[in-house]
Amino acid sequence: MGSGLCSKRLSSPLQAPTVAASLDSRYMSGLKEEREEAAEIFKREDLKEEINNVAGVDKKRLIDDVRQPLYASKFCRYAQGMNLLRAKSMEKGWGLNLGELARIWKGGCIIRAVFLDRINQAYQRTCEFVGEP
Repeated sequence: MGSGLCSKRLSSPLQAPTVAASLDSRYMSGLKEEREEAAEIFKREDLKEEINNVAGVDKKRLIDDVRQPLYASKFCRYAQGMNLLRAKSMEKGWGLNLGELARIWKGGCIIRAVFLDRINQAYQRTCEFVGEP
């Protein structure tokens, strides 16, 4: 959720392994020279063909097989991020309305996920906003 810098500033004793893994991936994606070197190794070892060979893959089955785990990982990622925000809000007395944050982020330039509508609706149903009794 958000930039790595923002997530680091929200550091908390809470566990957020999915958020941590996404930050690690973001960092690794910036290692262009290493990626280029790896591509050369694959090319030199004639492994590119094996990696790109998807002719024998049942694409419909692959999509069906990864749909639910992907959805679960998305759910975990948002839950962990919102839990970090909730904990920091409680610690600092910010009184964040997490449903409203989800609504605002949906209109942003980076996070435009429809999933944020579901998060907002869930918070509206439960009325469990940070800082409320």
